Amino acid sequence: MTEPPSTRFPGESTEYRSARDKLLEAEIELRRAVERVAAQRRALPLGGDIPEDYVFERIGKTSMPEQVKMSELFGPHDTLILYSFMYGPERDLPIFEGLNVELTQMANAPQMIGPLGMGQLDVGAGTVAASLYNAVAQNIAIRAVADKGSMRKGYGFTGLLVRKDLIDTRRYKTYADLKGMKLAVGTFGSANSSAMNEALKKGGLKWSDAASIVALVFPQHIVAYQNKAIDASMTNEPTATTAVQNGLAVRIAGNDEIYPAQQTAVVLYSEIFARQKPQIALKFMRAYVRAVRDYNDALKDGHIAGPNADEVIATLVEHTFIKDPAIHRSITPAAIDPDGRMNLDGLRNDLQFFKEQKLLQDPNITVERIIDTSFLEQAVKELGPYKPRN
Repeated sequence: MTEPPSTRFPGESTEYRSARDKLLEAEIELRRAVERVAAQRRALPLGGDIPEDYVFERIGKTSMPEQVKMSELFGPHDTLILYSFMYGPERDLPIFEGLNVELTQMANAPQMIGPLGMGQLDVGAGTVAASLYNAVAQNIAIRAVADKGSMRKGYGFTGLLVRKDLIDTRRYKTYADLKGMKLAVGTFGSANSSAMNEALKKGGLKWSDAASIVALVFPQHIVAYQNKAIDASMTNEPTATTAVQNGLAVRIAGNDEIYPAQQTAVVLYSEIFARQKPQIALKFMRAYVRAVRDYNDALKDGHIAGPNADEVIATLVEHTFIKDPAIHRSITPAAIDPDGRMNLDGLRNDLQFFKEQKLLQDPNITVERIIDTSFLEQAVKELGPYKPRN
């Protein structure tokens, strides 16, 4: 076995170090076992003769079942390798890259910062907030590596809502009417707050022109509208659609109109993970880009309604907190760049907002300090350009 890494984490106990070293030994042995199995697979002799041209059923380009002969599977190639995965019928992309991924849910991106910085988490995903810049300024080893949510015309996952009675009485007519209103955002010091600032700017207003601005988790926006505790909000899906359907609020515009450059969320890598396991980090990125491209194939006309929508919605139902497929079909989904590229202009705009709000420990920090696109660039290079399914 190789020597355990010499990195020690602040305040770690003897028990933690002992358990972590044993885990590392097990991970190394697992990797060696995987390599041994791969070597055995490559060493397999040729199989027996195929007595007939068997017929198989597969999902075709139109996402409908179709029959195909064994000989037709080869295409222009002389040989064909078929892999059988014994992981159930679902298409789990990380497993297709030879990775076994354990998912952990956290309430928000700031909760991930400590575990990512200490190497207890390898990969995270969440909004870009002032806390991320402050962590990097303190040399906590985290980097934003790919797009996890951004804006595209017709896909304003976040949007400005105004209480319906204020629309009916014409108290609100234009963005300028946000002046003197009670506003709500998801969290302060976040991309969501920056989006509200963009809405205010559209009316020639400043952050201080609101009567008040409160931070409420998105489901609480519903209660606040019911109690008339807020007049307007910057609200994510599915809460935004619920508020509109219940007659509590009117959607003024999505952030695809208000803030088209916004980089809503990103994929985060622990720098310890990226440095110590670069090949695994690259494998994960390849799997992620492939998954993002599948997701993009499912987008159509501002909804998840593309040719593989059923497959994508089934995955979202299984792995997100929204368990009703009908909700996924009705809401405005987030856009994600099919090549995973982040919008640096949007990140720079958010950073300037954080500076104006005096939320940064290092006012000279730059967007370039928090990003690392090397794994994404290599993954896209290996996968080639995105080709939409439809």
